[in-house]
Amino acid sequence: MTRATEQVRPIVIVAGTSPYARLMVDIYRRELGPDGVVIIEERGGSGRRILTFLSRRIRLRGIVSAIDALAMRAVQFFLPMPVVDAAFTPHHVIESVNDPAVAGIIAELRPQAVILSVCSLLNAAQIERIGLPIFNVHNGVTPRYRGSGNVFAMAENNFSRIGVTVHSVDAGIDTGQRLSVANIDPIADDIPFERVDEAAFTRGAQLLVRFLREGVGSIPTEFAHLNDGFYPYPGLRDWLRARHNFRRRRKDAATPAIETAWKESFADRASTSSAPLHERMHWSDGSSLAWRDDAAVAALEGLPAKSRVLDLGCGDARLASRLPQFDYVGCDACLPFLQEVNGVRRVVADARSLPLADGSIDAVLAIGLFQHLSEAQQVADEIKRILKPGGRVVLNTLRQFSKVELVAIWLLSLHDPVRRRLVAAIWQRRFGVHASPDDAVGRRYSPTEIARLFGLRPSDVRLTYHGAGNQPVMAREITASFEPPAARRRLGNRK
Repeated sequence: MTRATEQVRPIVIVAGTSPYARLMVDIYRRELGPDGVVIIEERGGSGRRILTFLSRRIRLRGIVSAIDALAMRAVQFFLPMPVVDAAFTPHHVIESVNDPAVAGIIAELRPQAVILSVCSLLNAAQIERIGLPIFNVHNGVTPRYRGSGNVFAMAENNFSRIGVTVHSVDAGIDTGQRLSVANIDPIADDIPFERVDEAAFTRGAQLLVRFLREGVGSIPTEFAHLNDGFYPYPGLRDWLRARHNFRRRRKDAATPAIETAWKESFADRASTSSAPLHERMHWSDGSSLAWRDDAAVAALEGLPAKSRVLDLGCGDARLASRLPQFDYVGCDACLPFLQEVNGVRRVVADARSLPLADGSIDAVLAIGLFQHLSEAQQVADEIKRILKPGGRVVLNTLRQFSKVELVAIWLLSLHDPVRRRLVAAIWQRRFGVHASPDDAVGRRYSPTEIARLFGLRPSDVRLTYHGAGNQPVMAREITASFEPPAARRRLGNRK
């Protein structure tokens, strides 16, 4: 790519009229120079586009989803938008980016490249007619969050996947080759919820300018291998869930990261405590280990002999002796526990980044792991990545009590202030706080939340409850087994 100081041919910017489009156009004009860009602005046809959007939404997702999305569009009129001080007049005004005449205008300009800025999607025929490098800035981390990325990252409590992607344009939706990816931490950077997309587009425009000048991009290692997922325009319910999670994350920002605290506690107990092993591993009741182990073993029934089973968060790898027919691999982030394991293949690794190839595991056990996570979605994505198509997941974790159950527990705990604090934390879903000086509150999950983590319907998840008569009422734990949909991968295997 020609450096900015040597530019002879301009950059064409095809932009919509939204404040986000104008925000990025202002950055391009400022960084590349007003004479270095030609602006083609898409106007008109908004009513037709909305009708097309609604009819497609109804056809693919139903009338309720369409109403939800329409409500979100209405709410957007009342949300703060970026303010662009610099006024500019577009060089050309068009009705549709896919009009063949637009390709003719671009051909006459003989530009170096074309940048899209929050306009309609180019169809395959128009991309072929233009025949030049075309770039886009996406407010999300692709391929994990194509489409409406950052809203859904927050809605899924996947805050490590908030960011922006610069990519080449092809006929898909945010499926072109990635050139640069950047993470955004709105909590650490004190970015308001309503300004997250503004921050993403600003950072993305800056990354694209750098790429145009220097011809180099940057994709952090943690974004090199991601599952592929498409998220359409969010509904109001998605937006409200994202805002709720954002506010909760900001409220608890002063609390040390739950995963760090748990890991330190495990390592400390493993190396210094003289307590029984199950207590050192944060199992309060040793007799209940048999229930967990029996449920996990039963959930693996029907799996072919010699299947490769990864025990994620294995601790002392006690399940290895129960599964001699399988190719068992134990994995834990706590080295002191794994040092006590003999005769078992074991790996020291963080569950968020496993040193295993895509599609290399037949089944994953996660017994007592998810209750200690803050980035549960990131771990679920990693599990999906390493699973073979049709692979099985067996997940045991603490169960989220219903409101009625929590009221009953609170009334039975009037004599116990520690338990009352625990009930209050569970009610408010403030996981990671300390109900007592020694014990932090583990995360709890409903069956619906487990299904959502892995892209399933609740009916796809087989459940066993650790309660009276294996029934859900007052059950403290839950064991779920399921086969997640195969992860779509675009960027090669991790060796």
